[in-house]
Amino acid sequence: MITYLVRGWLLGIATGTTCLSTCLPVYLPYLLTEERTGKQSFRIVLEITIGRFLSYIAFGAIFGFVGSRLPVESRSFFTSLAYVLLSIYLVISFFRIHRNSRHCRNLMWMQLTRNPFLLGILTGISFCPAFLIAVSNAIEISGVLSGISLFAGFFLGTSLFIIPISFLGALSRITNLRKIALAASILVAIFFFYKGISGLIQFQQVRIQENNASDSLLTAESFLAGDSLFIYAHSFGEKWQMLSDVLLAKGYCVHIMNSEEDLDRIPDGAALFSHLPDHRISELQVKQAWKVIWLDISNFNSKEDFQQLNLFLENVYFRFNPVEGFEFTVRNPPQNQFQNQRGDND
Repeated sequence: MITYLVRGWLLGIATGTTCLSTCLPVYLPYLLTEERTGKQSFRIVLEITIGRFLSYIAFGAIFGFVGSRLPVESRSFFTSLAYVLLSIYLVISFFRIHRNSRHCRNLMWMQLTRNPFLLGILTGISFCPAFLIAVSNAIEISGVLSGISLFAGFFLGTSLFIIPISFLGALSRITNLRKIALAASILVAIFFFYKGISGLIQFQQVRIQENNASDSLLTAESFLAGDSLFIYAHSFGEKWQMLSDVLLAKGYCVHIMNSEEDLDRIPDGAALFSHLPDHRISELQVKQAWKVIWLDISNFNSKEDFQQLNLFLENVYFRFNPVEGFEFTVRNPPQNQFQNQRGDND
């Protein structure tokens, strides 16, 4: 763990100037908008730093645990959301300070912006270039404790660049400079709000494109299109045997599965009957693009019921996604209304 702590510290030292350029436009106006002594400014920066530390430790644990399994789009979403929350924080802070200058009483919830600890948490979430480098390293080494150690070192390294900002807080005694800083805080809020909303819109557009691409893969075919069918039941009783007999009489090759080990022998894209419900099949159905019929077999009482089911499946076309699979639930024996017609079931 010491190795990863040192590695993170060296990484923080190497990327500290980049980290400073990202955080300075936020921290400096915040420090200068209210008159404070040098000691008070140092305490403010220290609270911000503690907030950053908790964010870094949390993300170190997350990325160390999930590794590369967290999609890049998810990182973009969290960054954009943090930008929007940060902009809201700065705007509320602006109005709180403005009302104080006019000796107006602030609402209780506006006092949240007096807490720099929250500001530290929000800026710690932002996926700036320096932070992304640390994320890549955490993904590479994997492991919760390893990720925490790396980000703890990264925090220590970058803090060497952040903490000296507190000395600039003494400038807050200059009245005109406080006014400039207050105006600057609004400009910074507008900038981050724009970046956040743009990022969220882009994230949503990507999701829509992915969904459209997934929909374009849908193909219409009968569930019984193949030669082989699979039946998975923990207890293969008389009713399942009736279903098997009906399918065999229709010329299908029927494979009986009754244990989770058997599921590993079912090929991708297979058509499968199973009881309601089964978590393992739901998991594999997406992974292996199975076509699954969930069958409430308790409502099927005769071979004629299963013949009606077979007739239904022969005459109805389903929309399958060959990448994500398909599932359809049959709770009762279908009525005999498909003798001379075909229909679609989405």
